[in-house]
Amino acid sequence: MNNVNNNQVSVDYPALYTEMQELQGRNWWFKVHYPAILDLIKPYLRPGMVILDLGSAAGWSTRELPAGIKRIELDIRPLALSLCSGESIARVCADAHDIPLRSGSCDAVICEGLLHQGEAHTPRRIVEEAVRICRPGGFIVSVEPAFKCLFGSHDIVYGGRRRFRLNDILELFSGLPIHCLRKTYIHLFVFLPTWLVRHFIPHSGTDLDMGNKLTNAICIWLGTMERWLTRLFPMPFGITAAILVRKNTE
Repeated sequence: MNNVNNNQVSVDYPALYTEMQELQGRNWWFKVHYPAILDLIKPYLRPGMVILDLGSAAGWSTRELPAGIKRIELDIRPLALSLCSGESIARVCADAHDIPLRSGSCDAVICEGLLHQGEAHTPRRIVEEAVRICRPGGFIVSVEPAFKCLFGSHDIVYGGRRRFRLNDILELFSGLPIHCLRKTYIHLFVFLPTWLVRHFIPHSGTDLDMGNKLTNAICIWLGTMERWLTRLFPMPFGITAAILVRKNTE
C-alpha cells in the first residue's frame, strides 16, 4: 500500500457529488469504469442475491446491476445516500469500519474507491468487516486507484491518501477466510495520458472535467475494447486495481 499524504484532506463533497451527477450521463468514466467493475462479478450473480455497495456515494458502482439483484447502499454521508437512484432494499448511513449488518447477511460486497480515502483510517478493518458480513461462498470486489506515481490533484479532490498495487489490496485480505478468483488492473489505455496530465499539466480539479467530446468518445471506444480483452486475460497495469475474492465455505 502506498501512503502518499498523511494529512487529513478536506473535501467539498456537495460540489464533488454535483459534478459527478452532471457528468454521469456522458463522461467516459461512467460508461466504462463502473461497467468494468460489474464485469468482474456478473458471471457469479443470480436473481435474489443481496449485494452491499460499501461506501456507495450515490450508488454509481451498482446502479446497473442485473434485474432481480437486491441492493443495499451504505455510506457515511446522508447527502450521498439521498442522491442514490434506482431500486434498493435499504440505504444505511454508517461507518464502513463498523458495519451495522449481521454476519453473513449479504451474498456479495462491492467496495469501490473507499480504501484509498483518508477517512478510511484503517483499511484492514474495513476489509475485515466486508468479509464478516459476506456469507460463506459469497463474493467481494475491491477496486482502488493504482500506482503511487499517478497521485495528483484528482486524488486530493476525492480525499485520497493512498494508491494500491494489486498485491497491496490482496495483502489487506491476508489471513482472512477468502481465496482470490480474479485480479487485474483496469484502464491501461489511459495510464500514460493520466501520468502526463498529473505530472506536467497544472490542474486543481478532478480529471473528469478535462477533455472534449472527441477525446471522450475515443476513451469510451478504447475502454469498451479493453473491457472485452480483460474478460479474456488480466491487464498488466492501469490506473485502477481490481480484485474479486470468494469467502471460503468452511
